[in-house]
Amino acid sequence: MAKAARTLREHRHFIVVVAILIVVMTFPTIKYVFNTDVFWLPTGRHTDAWMKFWDAWYGKRILAGEAHFYYTDLLFYPRGVSLVYHNFSIPHMLVFGGLQALMPASNAYNLTFLLIVAAVTCSAYVYMLYLFKDKWVALLGALIIGLSPHVVGYPEHPEYRFIATVPLALYFFHRGLDERRYKLVFYAALTTGLTAYASMHVLVCLVIMLGMLSLYFLGSRWREAVFWAAVFSFAATVAIIGSARIVPMIDDAQALEDAVGGQKEWNNDLLEYFINARHPLTKRLFPEETFAWGFGVNARFSSYLGYSVLALIAIGFAHKSYRRRMMPWILMAIPFLLLRLGSVLTIGGVSYPQILLPKHYLDDLVPAVTEAFRVVSAFYLGALIPLASLACFGASALLQRASQSRRPLIVLIAVGVVCFEYYQPVRPGVINEKELAFLNWLEDERVDVRLVNLPMNIWSHKSLYSFHQTQKGYPHADGAIARTLSDTLVYIKQNHLLNEWKGGRAIYCTRQARDEYLAALNQLAADGFTHVVLHKHRGLDHELADSFVGIEASYDDDYAAVYRLRDFRKSCDIEYMTEYFSAFPLVRAYLTPSLIHERNGLVVSFHPSQPAPEAFISYFSDISSDEKNMVHLSYNNLDDLVVQGMRFLGAALEENVYVNNGFWFVHNPQKTDLSQAKALQSEITKRFRVCNRFLDRADATVDLYVKRDIPCEALGEKSKYEVRYDNGVRLHNVSYNIAENHVTFYLVWTIGPERDYSFSIQFFDELGQKAHQYDNAVFRDVATVDGVDISSLSEGAYDIKLILYDPESGVRENGTVIESDQRFERFLDIGTIEIEPGV
Repeated sequence: MAKAARTLREHRHFIVVVAILIVVMTFPTIKYVFNTDVFWLPTGRHTDAWMKFWDAWYGKRILAGEAHFYYTDLLFYPRGVSLVYHNFSIPHMLVFGGLQALMPASNAYNLTFLLIVAAVTCSAYVYMLYLFKDKWVALLGALIIGLSPHVVGYPEHPEYRFIATVPLALYFFHRGLDERRYKLVFYAALTTGLTAYASMHVLVCLVIMLGMLSLYFLGSRWREAVFWAAVFSFAATVAIIGSARIVPMIDDAQALEDAVGGQKEWNNDLLEYFINARHPLTKRLFPEETFAWGFGVNARFSSYLGYSVLALIAIGFAHKSYRRRMMPWILMAIPFLLLRLGSVLTIGGVSYPQILLPKHYLDDLVPAVTEAFRVVSAFYLGALIPLASLACFGASALLQRASQSRRPLIVLIAVGVVCFEYYQPVRPGVINEKELAFLNWLEDERVDVRLVNLPMNIWSHKSLYSFHQTQKGYPHADGAIARTLSDTLVYIKQNHLLNEWKGGRAIYCTRQARDEYLAALNQLAADGFTHVVLHKHRGLDHELADSFVGIEASYDDDYAAVYRLRDFRKSCDIEYMTEYFSAFPLVRAYLTPSLIHERNGLVVSFHPSQPAPEAFISYFSDISSDEKNMVHLSYNNLDDLVVQGMRFLGAALEENVYVNNGFWFVHNPQKTDLSQAKALQSEITKRFRVCNRFLDRADATVDLYVKRDIPCEALGEKSKYEVRYDNGVRLHNVSYNIAENHVTFYLVWTIGPERDYSFSIQFFDELGQKAHQYDNAVFRDVATVDGVDISSLSEGAYDIKLILYDPESGVRENGTVIESDQRFERFLDIGTIEIEPGV
């Protein structure tokens, strides 16, 4: 006890200064270690923090014998997922999970964050004190490491920050070889091997550093057999201790390649070494757009060197007696500083692919090692100790001429400057208890809950769902882990519903996809899924809203809507959908056998007091077999006409109604008084007239409106020119009139959505020679009106023939005239005209 007390007194300067600076640099985190009324994290709601909650929760299940370390089916249920490549940080799991027995989870997370910073700083102090034998210089070096943006700026990534083992392993290894105390080398091996269970990124950097330290001693010890024995025993011990973590990762070469390959590199910009863009002063001096390249979601600015650190290094290098001692640390720092830049040079967000960097070549040489560094700033941890050591040489040079009384002041000033440069404000994230209310509702469902969480394709959401799982343990269809192997997604890709949702696309039960929809639904039900949860408060839920057409949420609040999986069948029930949208006249019209099904053209629905829900427009535009466009008209509270449509939402009538030759007008006469519809009476009727009423029921009326210059006879329901083509296209009527040098043709087509067609009108003289031709596309309008200039034709009689053809292949279509049941090949005779002199 007496010895411990003497040690504490000897290093009280370190304890006091470090404790104060950790609180200051991470403030207000310390407040939320003790405040149990708020769920607060120092992570700015950053996504990966939620995974650490899941890791700690899952670790408890492993210790209880309820889960497997390398596999779980709680994520990517029911197939499950391999956790071999997931970045478990076991020290963080144990400390964080253990503290949760004493305090709420968020408070435990905050305390664990502060303990990690303290552990890194303390272990760095031990090594710096051994290197420089000066407790004040060691204090500076320890704080350069422990309070660097790489450590303090990663509260959501303990696998990048849990680097306390690095200075300890270097200390044991360095001292063991230097003093030939090979028992310490064993401690170094033990510390290094255990690092495999804290972070593989840290392990890789630590092994590289220890290898370089070995080369340093090799020059003077290579003749000593005991040196080689120590090095080889060190390597063997590390391999044995770390094998349980490492061997499963390299056991399957294909899986390893899948896990580490093809990843985009993040945080590789050169300017991040020289700009701390998150510093309050930097943001005040420069407009935000100055650093627009670095404000992306993955920009960390965690590799900031600090001009004060560089100045101390320069001071030390200027001291001739230090240069030789500094060179090994410079040589150790350079590889990590270069690897941190990634595969190609990037400056200010601009990549220069012609300038290849060392990581590019290492990715080809040892891809399983370096390609795994997707966030390349993880390499910077290998440069922290060399840079801190180099700065300590500069501090030693400054202190040489200072008196003993001034030495602490000089170091504290240097510490203050470094910490000021390193400072990055904490970006807090707060969880409202109401966000988790849906989980309590699910608990009362009295079923084995299995969830599909939506959206599925957004990483920030998926990791949050992992946090939700820690509350109640419900398995769900997707998941967030560090490395997801491609075969994990087989189940999702094979299920039509999950595959569409995974792609960020809405899906609902249409006529065309009904069987596939129900098959996917049946599979989910058979595999135990019970609920679909649409998370609303974090954005992008509106992109999936159409998936719930006709399905009422069983639970709904500002944060989440929960749907029972069995209710999704209702969207395939046409009677249910009719009832769901019963307020709109278009519903009954679509469900009644009439020409509105069989004819192309715009459908205009009218309900004076009720605008159409977006789901209504989407659903009925989709179930229409010919992809008929739809517009809904209503009035708002200011008596202004509101125009809604799939293609022209909010546009004026001129843009989506008046451009057509006609339209099908649908309304409910029980709820619609057309005499009060001023826009319809004064605007539409100026341009259009009613030609025919195709449906006349108490609850739905369908009128065909056509432009006033089109004769109603041209749109008759039956005609002698009604044709059914072999390809399924229908020609309902053909008529024409002659005026001066023009013939105006009126054609009424029904053409499906699968492909487009064109038609040709050809004039043949009395000798059977083609004298004139006019071609145009078949438009999906209620009628096609084409004026043909015949001024080039001489007087005489001309037979007119109509040809329907595929514009891509040029193939002409055959058909049957319905009235006479007469087949024709390519040419349909539609009449003869006589051109008289003067016409």
